[in-house]
Amino acid sequence: MHWADDATLDALRQLTRRLDRVHALVVLTCRPDDVAPGHPLQALLGDLARAAAARIPLPRLTSAGIAALGGADAEAVLATTGGNPFFVTEVLAAPDAEVPATVVDAVLARLHQLDPAAQRALEQLAVVPTHVGLELAVALLGGLDALAEPERRGIVTVVDGAIAFRHELARRAVEHSLPLIRRIELNRAAVAVLRDRDDTDLPLLVHHAVQAGDLDTILASGPAAAREAAAASAHRQALAHYAAVVRHAQRLGAAERATVFEEYAAELYIAHRFADSARVTAEAVALRRELGDDAALARSLVALSRNRWMTRQQESAWAALDEAETVAARSGDVASSALVGAHRLTLLLLGDSAAAVLEAAPEAIAGAREACRPDLLAICLNYTGSAQVLRGDESGLTALRESLAIAVDRGAEDLAGRAYNNLAYSLWILTRMDELDATVEEALAYSAVRDLASHAFNQRCTQAEALLLRGRYDEAAAALRVARPGASPGCRGARCRPPEPTPAGSPSGSSTSSPSSPRG
Repeated sequence: MHWADDATLDALRQLTRRLDRVHALVVLTCRPDDVAPGHPLQALLGDLARAAAARIPLPRLTSAGIAALGGADAEAVLATTGGNPFFVTEVLAAPDAEVPATVVDAVLARLHQLDPAAQRALEQLAVVPTHVGLELAVALLGGLDALAEPERRGIVTVVDGAIAFRHELARRAVEHSLPLIRRIELNRAAVAVLRDRDDTDLPLLVHHAVQAGDLDTILASGPAAAREAAAASAHRQALAHYAAVVRHAQRLGAAERATVFEEYAAELYIAHRFADSARVTAEAVALRRELGDDAALARSLVALSRNRWMTRQQESAWAALDEAETVAARSGDVASSALVGAHRLTLLLLGDSAAAVLEAAPEAIAGAREACRPDLLAICLNYTGSAQVLRGDESGLTALRESLAIAVDRGAEDLAGRAYNNLAYSLWILTRMDELDATVEEALAYSAVRDLASHAFNQRCTQAEALLLRGRYDEAAAALRVARPGASPGCRGARCRPPEPTPAGSPSGSSTSSPSSPRG
C-alpha cells in the first residue's frame, strides 16, 4: 500500500468503513520504512486504527528460519541479509553469486528514489566494509544531513555511535553497482581522510589503499596493519594485508622485504598453506644470505626446515636445520641456537625417533632456559612429553600440560595449538577417553576463536580417531567432513597400534586402524 495512488486509497477508505457490516476480510501490506510523515497512506492507517483492525508486524527471518528454507550456512546468510525475507530467498536461489542481480536491482531502485546528495553519500559509505563512526562519516561526507532520508527509509541505521547499511547485502549491492573509476575515486577519498586521522584504523586504511591502487600507502602501512591483524588473531585479514604488500615487495629494502616474507610465511603456515609458506620462506632465506645477518638467517632456516617437512621434503628439512645449527653457532646468538635445538626435537619426534628426542631433550631445554625463551621451552616440553608417552611413560602428560600452560600464558597461539594437538594425541595413545574428549573440545574452541586452520584440522582428525576407537563410524566421518579438506602431510601417517585392551565402547574383537603421528 505504500505505492497506492489517491484513487486506490479513497476506495479502500470507503471499503474499510463498512467492514463491520459485512462478512469480509481485507489484508493490506505496506513497507513502514516507505511511509514518511505526510504520506497519503497515513490517513488510511489512522482510520484503520479506529476500526476493528489488527496490525501485525512481520519479524525478520531467524537463522532457524533460514535453515528451514535450505540455507546451508544460515548464520552467514543472516549476517549478510539481516533476515530480510526477500534478500534471503534471493541469496538462497543464487548461492554462487556474491550479490544476486535481483538484489542489486531492488536496492538500486530504492537508491534512485533519493535525492542526488543522498545517493552520493550512500555510494561513499558503500565502499567502507564496516560500521562507520559518526566522526569518520562527517569527515567523509562533510556532514550527516544527506543521510537523514536514507535513515528514515530504512536504508541505513545508527547503532552505538556508528552508521551502517541496515543490510550488509545492500551495501555490497551499491558497491558492486559502481563503475570502477567511481569506486577508485571513493576509496581514494577514504584514504585521504583516514591518513590524516590521529587514531588511524590501519586495517581499514590498507583496505581502501588496495582498492584505490595507492601503492605508497600499501607499502607504508600494510606491514603494520598485517601485524596488528595477526596479533588480534584475525589471520585471514593478516594474510590479505601481507599479500597486498608482497605483490609490490620489490619496492622495499632487502631487510624489510625479508621480514615481511618471514611474517607472511608464518601466516600461510597457520592457514594450512604449507607449500606456499615454504616458497615464501625460501625467498626470505635468500635475502638473509645476501644481508649477512647470521642470527636472522638461522631463524629463517629453521622456518624453512619446518615448512619443508610439512611438504614431505624430509631430507631438505634436515639439511636446512643442519645449516641453521652451523650458522647459529657462527653468530654466537644464544637464542638462535636454542631455536635450532627446540626444532630438532620436533623433527626427531615427527621422524619416529622418540628415543632420540629424550636423548637430545636435556640440552635443548637447557638452551631454552639459558636464552630466557619461555616459548622455546614450551616447544621442548611439548615434544619431550610426547616422546615420553610414546615410550610408555604417562608422566609425559605433565610436560605436555606445562607446555600448554606456558604457550597460553605467553599468548603464543601456534605453540598452544601444537601443545593441544600433541596432548590430545597422547591421551588417545593412553586411551584416556574422557580427558581426550574434554581436551579436544577445549582445543577446537581455542583454534576457532583464533582462526588456527591448521591446528583445527589436526584436532578434528584426533576427534575422529577417538570416535573410531569407540566404533562410532558415522560420527567419525561427520567430524572429518567439517575438518579442512586436505591432510596435513607432515602430521599424518601411521605410527603405532592403540594400546591394549581395546577401549570400552569399541566393537568386541574389532581391529582398529593405526593412528596418525604426533602433530607438528
